[in-house]
Amino acid sequence: MFSIGTAMQAADLPIIKDVFAISMWFKTTTDSGGKLIGFGMDPLMADAARVRHIWMDTTGKVHSGIYPNAGTKPPLPQHMLCGSKALNDGKWPMVAGVLWGGGQVFYVDGAKVGEDPSVTTAQNYP
Repeated sequence: MFSIGTAMQAADLPIIKDVFAISMWFKTTTDSGGKLIGFGMDPLMADAARVRHIWMDTTGKVHSGIYPNAGTKPPLPQHMLCGSKALNDGKWPMVAGVLWGGGQVFYVDGAKVGEDPSVTTAQNYP
């Protein structure tokens, strides 16, 4: 696990369920991976609601994920988009996960690295 400098605190934010962007700048050289930013309190992503997250795997690749089609029974698996190159090189990349009526999109340094126009809804965050 790694630190982004200062701990983010929980906030009472209005949630627009199916339109959001979550983004951040980060710098790391770790190869242990982990959550970079996301809703929930567990850094290992074991929260009951694992939606609106951006995380790094052990190879340094960064992923954006949501649970689509909120309200389906049983819940659908998490839908992930992944960047193609490792970002644990000690530089400062900017990453953004977006969901809107046009689909799910993932950006790294302003460039679109993944998209799925079929995913337009997300799990409610409790």
